Amino acid sequence: MAKFLSNISLETAHDIQFKNAAGTNTGKIESDGNNLVLSNAVGDILLGDGASDIFIGDGTNNVDILFEQSGSIKADDSATGVTITLGSSNTTIAFGGAVSFGGSVSSFSAGSANTVDLGASATPFLNLYTAHHVGGNSINYATSRGWVEDSAPLSSTQVGEFGGNFVRIGTAAENAVVRGQDPFNNKALLWKAIGNTSDDNDDGGWNKDITIPANNDIGYLSYVYFKADFTADSSEDGTIYLGCGTTSGQTINISDDSSNTNPYFVSNNLHTVNNGSAVVANRWYLMIGVIQPYNDETTGTDTISGVYDVETGQKVLNGSEFKMGNNTTGQRHRTYLYYQDSNSAGNVYFWNPGFHAIDGSEPKLQDLLKRQTIANTVKVGRDGHNLIDFTTDNQIDFRVADGNRLRLTQTALAPITTDTVSLGTSSLNFSDLFLDSGGVINFDASDVTLTHSGNNLAIAGGNLEFTGYGFVMDGVTITGVDNDGEFTDDNSHIMTSAAINDRFAQINADTTGTAENANHANNLNATDDRDMAPEDYGYANDLRIFFSSKEGLEDGSSSGSNYQDVLYLNSYSDASGGDANILAFDKSEMKIYHYQADQAATNWGTAKEIAYTASPTFTGTPAAPTAGAGTNTTQLATTAFVTTAVSNLVDSAPGTLNTLNELAAALGDDASFSTTVTNSIAAKLPLAGGTMTGDIAMGNNDISGSGTVLGTSAKFGRDADNLIDFTTDNEIQFRVGANHELIVNANQIHPTSDDGIALGYAGRGFSDLFLASGSVINFNSGDVTVTHSSNKLTFDGASAIQINTPAANSTSQNLILNRPAAGSHYSSIEWHTDGTVDWSIGQNSADNFEIFENGADATTRFTIEEGGNIGIGVTDPTQKLHVDGHALISGEKYYYVNGTGAGVGSDSSGNLILRQNSADLMTTSGSNATFAGTLTVSGADAITIPDYILHAGDDSKFGFPSNDNFKVRLAGSDVLTISTSVMSFTGEVEGGSLDINGNADISGNVTLSGDNPALTLNDSNGRAAALDVVGNTFRIDDVGNNAAVMTADLSVNPPTLSLAGAVSCGGTLTVAGNLTANGNIIGDDSTNITNIASIGADSYGSDADSTTRFDLTADEMLFLIQDEDIFSSTLTDFLISVNAKIPKRKFTKTSNTDANADGDIVYFGSTTSMDAGKIYYLNSSGNWALADASAESTAKGMLGVALGTASDTNGMLIRGMVTLDTDPGTIGDTLFLSETSGVATSTAPSTNAAIVRVIGYCLDSTHGQIYFNPDGTFVEVTA
Repeated sequence: MAKFLSNISLETAHDIQFKNAAGTNTGKIESDGNNLVLSNAVGDILLGDGASDIFIGDGTNNVDILFEQSGSIKADDSATGVTITLGSSNTTIAFGGAVSFGGSVSSFSAGSANTVDLGASATPFLNLYTAHHVGGNSINYATSRGWVEDSAPLSSTQVGEFGGNFVRIGTAAENAVVRGQDPFNNKALLWKAIGNTSDDNDDGGWNKDITIPANNDIGYLSYVYFKADFTADSSEDGTIYLGCGTTSGQTINISDDSSNTNPYFVSNNLHTVNNGSAVVANRWYLMIGVIQPYNDETTGTDTISGVYDVETGQKVLNGSEFKMGNNTTGQRHRTYLYYQDSNSAGNVYFWNPGFHAIDGSEPKLQDLLKRQTIANTVKVGRDGHNLIDFTTDNQIDFRVADGNRLRLTQTALAPITTDTVSLGTSSLNFSDLFLDSGGVINFDASDVTLTHSGNNLAIAGGNLEFTGYGFVMDGVTITGVDNDGEFTDDNSHIMTSAAINDRFAQINADTTGTAENANHANNLNATDDRDMAPEDYGYANDLRIFFSSKEGLEDGSSSGSNYQDVLYLNSYSDASGGDANILAFDKSEMKIYHYQADQAATNWGTAKEIAYTASPTFTGTPAAPTAGAGTNTTQLATTAFVTTAVSNLVDSAPGTLNTLNELAAALGDDASFSTTVTNSIAAKLPLAGGTMTGDIAMGNNDISGSGTVLGTSAKFGRDADNLIDFTTDNEIQFRVGANHELIVNANQIHPTSDDGIALGYAGRGFSDLFLASGSVINFNSGDVTVTHSSNKLTFDGASAIQINTPAANSTSQNLILNRPAAGSHYSSIEWHTDGTVDWSIGQNSADNFEIFENGADATTRFTIEEGGNIGIGVTDPTQKLHVDGHALISGEKYYYVNGTGAGVGSDSSGNLILRQNSADLMTTSGSNATFAGTLTVSGADAITIPDYILHAGDDSKFGFPSNDNFKVRLAGSDVLTISTSVMSFTGEVEGGSLDINGNADISGNVTLSGDNPALTLNDSNGRAAALDVVGNTFRIDDVGNNAAVMTADLSVNPPTLSLAGAVSCGGTLTVAGNLTANGNIIGDDSTNITNIASIGADSYGSDADSTTRFDLTADEMLFLIQDEDIFSSTLTDFLISVNAKIPKRKFTKTSNTDANADGDIVYFGSTTSMDAGKIYYLNSSGNWALADASAESTAKGMLGVALGTASDTNGMLIRGMVTLDTDPGTIGDTLFLSETSGVATSTAPSTNAAIVRVIGYCLDSTHGQIYFNPDGTFVEVTA
């Protein structure tokens, strides 16, 4: 294998082609514009060797994608903030198998709205999992869909999802999963808890752990259905449980947020769970529990937790509810049967455990019970005039404009008053009317009916009249009817019997008229044929009359005497039109027979007798349409109609009352029963109401219902002394103990006498008193009033508000100002002058006590914080006493710390004095302070320096001449300057070690002395490198890996430099001495190796095979493959072996862009201002000029196509593929130099003296793409 120590440079459109052992082209590396293309015509392109990862990028900088052996496609592990984009706007990405995301997916969205589908109609997703949802439905975290039938003894678990399996409690013999019916009569798998009297503990059920997302704003709904196959008669028959998570912190109590490690929504004995009674045997019940969100502040206000009777929908036991723990990700579904130790007890069955997030999609109570309870007095609508009325059982009335217009019952939708409601209007019509088989359209109470039966519509009670437009029959539009004396010869008229008789008479009378009339007359004359048969007459005989016999018609006998007048009908011209028909009229009695037979039959067979409408006698099993129930007309009654009528009459009556005789006996055989009942009812009050003539004695009975009891003299109560009196208009009086104590009118509720009644009494107080805005509590007719206004209560008339302490009571009495929440309101007592606040004292929103002055100088004058700090003139005191302003101390006074000798004060001259044990430590005089001893400052920010601190006697100082700058100055010169980003030194820096966190700009030398001195550089990611000297070796070390990256031997001159690992040089690498490399020297397209004095090797061979190598001698360079010379070069010769082949050149068809080229290009001629895509010739001056075929001087010689405006810069194509700036012809045309300057043409020049020169071939019809290869010969045209 050849190794190159410098770049391999391929000119434009050249490529590297690989061949297999058979010489077939395989892989290829080529350039396409700015892209590098890898292709393989006969196989795959493999990246990597199967044992290593593959990096896309240079492995160091801007690595985009890493393909790992495990199958992962990701960014390099060291990269951060990388986005991997799969596909583009016009690309479809198909995943062959399951797709999983290794990290978190913050969002999954389309580029724009309504542009991307998840799945397709033909290939939908099986399930789509989102937070608490799958496939758009609420996730049941306790789903039992993994259960399988398993009789006792039950294995320890049944399959569960979302966290864990169903783990049985109790013994294997106490549990089973069996087939049965669910509460809604569907087949289902049930968990059977088998009672066991041998123990008194867990007797069946499960624990099911659940994994959920942490979310303090989500609560959960837990439930399970159960039934017992026995009636519990004691507390020993078992206790039923529904509970939740038991791990500490999973479930907390609502009352105090404490953790509950054994929480149950329901835990009750089967003997009392049903409203204090036992559960009904084999009746399903539903247990429900609610876990409120951790952040829910309204928990416990209203709960559905408890037990429900599925059959009635009623709640039979209240349950408990809890709260979720803080950010918990686990819960548990617990369903148990416990403590069943009675011999009479049976089994308990559980079905359909549920655990759903409460987010609006969870099952609702009515869904779980599969019922919707509606009050029996419901009316729904806009107002009292427009509503839907459900108050009548089994009936819904629709009221519009104060009238009930439409009524829906079990059997009909009808107007309440006939002829008042139409279906649709003249402009708003229904699209279709659908009626079932046997449906009837009934006009005016059966005056005319249109009845359906199989494929027929029957009109009864009237005529069907067509006016104006006619009707369509068998595809023919009938527009008129011919009566007697009329005949219209077309296909749109039909004839009455009178018209037919007239027409027959006309035809029979006209035997001398036209041939048509004569033919008709002959056909209607009767023919004597006693044994006429269908085969005797052709298809063209439409209508004929015969004299025949019944015997001859049916069996071909010519001697029969049962004579018949026969009307023969055959309306179609061949057998495809169906059978022939005859009507035979018996000549001895009133009978008509209908025969039908194949047109080629030898006789007519047996006839069907046609019945007359007057008193017909039917034979066989005649059928007729069955009239609708309740029909009362002359329509024929079928056996089905009679059976239905009798059944409706009996209407499931008891067996002893389903005959008229039994009914008569039940009525006492009273022929005047109606009169007897009417007289009895007349003495009763009608249901619609009426006037009572006496008192109503209720006894111990109740009046119930939703109606209204009214009367201008109405009184209702226990007796005359205790009642509610409605006798006064617009007033209700309440009488207790024979006195009217309370009166209610339109505006007031008041006692009948002043100070006569109390609202509540000791031991029976109201829970709350609610008054409207602006309300007043009035004492003694305005003596004292309490008046409400927005956020305020005002006391008027009271000279004092007095709080009394009861005698001999040590309990303190307080005036309490209570706020609803800390830090949210201001509570104070205010002093007003003429309605204006002057001062207030109280607790502010920061929970501090303060005295506040209002008015023009509104401010806080005095503050006491919760911690005890006191402020005068400040709102946030930071010390026990914090004064904003001057504090006047009169005379010579000191303030000492209690129990110590430390104090502060002033002398009589006003100087500040700091004392310790009566000795002055600091004394001030004017702006100076004198310290008696040493001044020690400790702690951060303990001393503030506005500028410099000077050394007495010279110009040496240190300090802060400006913000964020520190300087040290010696003898007038800055030797150290520190700012927020830079620390600079002037002069030498000496020390044992120096740590710099940041950049160091040093204009002088850095000298490291001592044994093995080192300079260590650390970055923010913990990586470290060191420059050090160990003995005679200078090194650059990787501190983290304890390895030398570069070493230099300082004992030799020049030093020897050694590098460990790969060497990457972004710029120029200059080596003064020898360069020794243990590995390959690899460069990219921009790498050049220059100024090499020598390469110290005579042979450069392949690592895999030394027979392939590059040998160098003093005067020859030789290339060998498998020890065979391929080519060699000396100073004068370049020799190629006879076995070596020069590969064919490959030109690529160019693009549509003018002057795009691939081929042989030259760069000379010093010609500018050229037209790209034009053809030029090289003139005698060595420049390029536009070529044309009009003369030999401009057409011969070297031709080229300009690839830009300058020949030396853009080049001239002299052979190859190129795009001209004009279209010279169609694909395949031979191209000539045109007589038009710079242009090619597919038509050979024909002008005298013109030059015919082939320059190439056309590759495209519309874009000017050609193969340019000018012929060296040409022909001159002569006239």
